[in-house]
Amino acid sequence: MEDRKEIIEGNFDKNSRYRTELENISVSLFALFEKLEKEYEDKIQELSERCEALEQENVELKYKLRQLSEELKTLGEKIVAEVIKRTSLPPENFGNDTNGGDL
Repeated sequence: MEDRKEIIEGNFDKNSRYRTELENISVSLFALFEKLEKEYEDKIQELSERCEALEQENVELKYKLRQLSEELKTLGEKIVAEVIKRTSLPPENFGNDTNGGDL
């Protein structure tokens, strides 16, 4: 009977140590989980802010592109008008026909 009591008490001590160890592991895992959750939330926040900044930059770049496109169109029209002006015969070459209508 004495042996059985020692075995039961020995098992109780082992179980108590295992329970304490499991509780310590559980606390450590919970702390790690909370830390990872916080890091995850921080990363999500950081990425959300970067995404918003990139979206704003994209809007600004689209606006700038529209402005440059309009400026390019206007410049192209001015170039075409200048080329036409420089390659056209002056008006004095028309209407002073001395050869019976032939140029």
